[in-house]
Parts: sequence; structure tokens; C-alpha cells
Amino acid sequence: MKKDNSKPPRLAALDLFRGFVIAAMVFVNYCAGLEAIPYWLKHAPPGRDAYTPVDLVFPAFLFMSGLAIPLSLGPRLKREEPRSAILGKVTIRVLSLLFLGAVTASLENYSEQASGMSQPLWTFLFYAGVILLWRAGSGRGSRLLGLGILGIIGWAYGVCAAVYVAAKGKTQVLFGALILMLVYYLARTPLGDLLGSQAAIAMAGVLVGSHFVPERSRSPAAKFSFMVFLGLGLWLSGSLLRPWQGISKDEATASFALVTAGEACALFAAFYWLCDVKDWGKKRACRYDLGFCFIF
Repeated sequence: MKKDNSKPPRLAALDLFRGFVIAAMVFVNYCAGLEAIPYWLKHAPPGRDAYTPVDLVFPAFLFMSGLAIPLSLGPRLKREEPRSAILGKVTIRVLSLLFLGAVTASLENYSEQASGMSQPLWTFLFYAGVILLWRAGSGRGSRLLGLGILGIIGWAYGVCAAVYVAAKGKTQVLFGALILMLVYYLARTPLGDLLGSQAAIAMAGVLVGSHFVPERSRSPAAKFSFMVFLGLGLWLSGSLLRPWQGISKDEATASFALVTAGEACALFAAFYWLCDVKDWGKKRACRYDLGFCFIF
């Protein structure tokens, strides 16, 4: 195993993009409880060939989870760590996401009478315990993160991470995997949305993230151009598929996956150009202050 203790520079755009998406999620959830809000602040109705800006939040999370895979696993592959060890860490993260997702999804059926405490108190204690476990285990690499939306992210992360490790980050193989995921969905196979179209959104993020590993000595302009053309290609491909199956978040159609992945890619490219290329938010203090501003 090769030892390399050097740390790659942190990607400021990812910090701010993550904060921006979390802020959007909080805003969307807040608006969901209001009356007489405009159409574009609601999810598109089920069964309709449409999507709104609100429907872009979840794909953005999938895209981010995929983008982080090369940044996290790439250095391990470079150090030639055993693949079994890398996949073991991935499995722990996936199971943690599934566990947290199952808990949060079951809160709808929570009984205060049966538990003896209010739901807000139980939820607070549960997440406080998760944070303590995460802090205690962070040095060993065992993190509890999170069926529901977290479960979908967990499955997508697990599939894409396994593909990335097996492919050793080769762009051509990752492109092929993205296409196969879409074909898997279009073939109407079991779990086609979970392991097909939704995983494809995360795989688009993997493709972007693979261009930021240290061994890729590409210029910032080349990285930016790649993201712009990838985003445009994904968006156009989804638009071409739209007359065939329509855009639907609930059904996780391939056209929805491609269009939203393309838009997430283009938005992240804008963050990268502003934050990392033009130095806006590159200083640590500025980056984290702005990140917290986005969140709050």
C-alpha cells in the first residue's frame, strides 16, 4: 500500500453548493405548510408531465452525493488501499443511511402515548444520539448518516461508489455505467427507479467529481467546460426522451433524471467558477460563513 498523507485542496464550490441546496430544502418545506402559494413553489402534481424548481432539490442531493464519491474514495484508490476495505466503509455508510431513512420515514406513525414522550423530544434525542455516535466514531471512519428519501440516497450512493471503485475512476466506464442505469430503468426492470434513473443522477455527480481528484491535472477552464457540456448533453437527452415518457418526479422517469441532473451540473459549474476559479469564497472563513448563511 502506498502512503500518501497529502490532502487535496478543499472544493469550496461543494461547500457552498451544499449549503445552498439545504437552504432551498428548508425553504421548500416551510412553504409547503402555507396556503395560496404560487404553482412554482409546489411539487408538480402526480401524473402530470411537468416539474418545478421545487422538484430540483432532491436531484441536487443525489448529484452531490455522487460528486463526493471521487473526492472521498479517490485518495484511497490512489493509496492502493484494498478494495474490500473501501467497499466495507461504503457498506457502513449505506446501511447507516438506510437505518436513518427508515426511522425518519416511520415518524408519521409515531405514538406519543405508546412512547411516553412527545414526538419533538423523541426526535431531538434520536438525532442527538446520532451526532454523538458520529463524533465518537469519526476517527475510525464509521459514520451514521441515513428508507424514505435518505434510503434512496443511500442506495444511489452505494451503487455509484461500487461502480467507481470497480472502474478505478475511469471516465469511459463511468459514462457507460450511467447509460446502463438509464437502460435498466427503461427496460421496466424491478427497482428500475431506485437502481436505474435515480442512481443515474448520482452517477452524473460522480462523473463531475472524478475531474477533481488530484491525479487529474486539468485546468479550471477545462473542468468548467466539461461540466457545462455534460450538463447541456444531459438536459438535451432528457428533453428528447420527454415526448416518449414525460417528466415525472414521482415516477422517476429517465427524462426527469437526465434533465434535472443536467441542471444540477450546470448550477454546480456556476458555483465552481465563482468560488474556486474567481476566488470568491475560497478563504476558509468566507466559505464557512457563507455556507452557514445559506443554511440559516
